[in-house]
Amino acid sequence: MGEATLAEIQDSRDCLLYLVSPEKLDAKAFSPQLFAALKVGEGRIAGFLLHLPDTDDAALVAASEILMPVCSANNVAFFLQDRPDLVAWLGADGVHLVHSRKSIGEVRTVVGKDTVIGITAADGDQAMEAGNAGADYVAFDSAKTDLIDWWQECFVLPSLALGEHKPEDVKTSVAAGADFIAASASIWNHPQGADVAVKQFVAALTEALPSA
Repeated sequence: MGEATLAEIQDSRDCLLYLVSPEKLDAKAFSPQLFAALKVGEGRIAGFLLHLPDTDDAALVAASEILMPVCSANNVAFFLQDRPDLVAWLGADGVHLVHSRKSIGEVRTVVGKDTVIGITAADGDQAMEAGNAGADYVAFDSAKTDLIDWWQECFVLPSLALGEHKPEDVKTSVAAGADFIAASASIWNHPQGADVAVKQFVAALTEALPSA
């Protein structure tokens, strides 16, 4: 699922959403909210990253087992951050590396050849090193628009624009050439619900992307 989505992005140079979870959640209570957001964003959401930094392994696995099927039902790739071991054990679609001490090669050995590996890169050199080592996408701070623009001009490896995007911020990241745009609090804390927030993001993406 995740690998196919990335391949499509590379071919189309389209731009899709990449949703990041709240850092604290009750998975059972959150599940309907996630389903509504992914359902309304059908075809415009590439991935969902479950990031629960203060959660123990048992709780992270339990949350993943509830939320992974929600993502699968909506054809959205499910990611964990910095836990290639749990990604492999759960059969998740991908792992996003931020603070991992393992190399891309070591992570690939753990998760297997078909699992998506993304990594946050501080600069172009780190991104190129990750790409050469086998990363499937690289992530940059959305404020570094010159870096994102340079990357998309020189490389086919997809890029993710990190940061707390709001719908009005989408145009800048799209213009810079990002393939994925991260969103979190602006989705889950929307006063009218996550599904309404996703609709607003999709509208902003549609407006920002060049016409075919």
